Amino acid sequence: MWGKQKAQEERITCSLIHAPVVYIEPTPRAKIELLMKEYTHQEWLAYLTGRISEKDNIFVEDISVPPHKEVSGASAEAEPFHVPENCVGFIHSHHSMGAFHSGTDQSYVDKNYPVSITVARNGGSELAYDGVSYTRTPCGKDTTLKATVKYVQPQPLFDSKEWLTEAKTNIDKGRKIYQPKIVGAVYPGYSMSKELLPYADYQDSFEYTVDGKGCVLTQKELEEMERQIWKD
Repeated sequence: MWGKQKAQEERITCSLIHAPVVYIEPTPRAKIELLMKEYTHQEWLAYLTGRISEKDNIFVEDISVPPHKEVSGASAEAEPFHVPENCVGFIHSHHSMGAFHSGTDQSYVDKNYPVSITVARNGGSELAYDGVSYTRTPCGKDTTLKATVKYVQPQPLFDSKEWLTEAKTNIDKGRKIYQPKIVGAVYPGYSMSKELLPYADYQDSFEYTVDGKGCVLTQKELEEMERQIWKD
């Protein structure tokens, strides 16, 4: 809300002027989506920055969020003197109320910018946009046109879950399970040691890879085992 609501001004049509198309690029789109997720029941506003083409189409390259003077579930107002130099429009949220321009928007907001957009949740994660463009006809009359809002790139660009699963499969394919190689003696099914001794405790004998089929014996264990065998 921007002040007391005025009666909607008469809209004038002219065959010599055409409604612009607003192209929202990936960076501002991502920022808009983040704000819509963060403020589910509160309005917010931002300036659209970018460029206007020779055919009067508008390319939104980023958004600039100014300090807010007042905000609520039904209104948002910015502090003055924060409009960026390359401002090409204005956007504010209607969260879950629907994307439309109220009488207040039409009287106090829309005519101040090349394009004015409202954004709202359209169920689920989808967003709905309503854009209007305020311009002047060749005969000098002011008029408001309906602007089409499009994304520069379609959504989704790719299935992120499917892509990540495939990528991880290819990456993890190169992982190997390395088993330590220990110097010692092997005697299947027999060991006097209940715990694995430090590597330094193993004496030179031969190198082998632990495979779970036998037990590793240190030189001391091997000598003790041989003494017991001789005693028997």
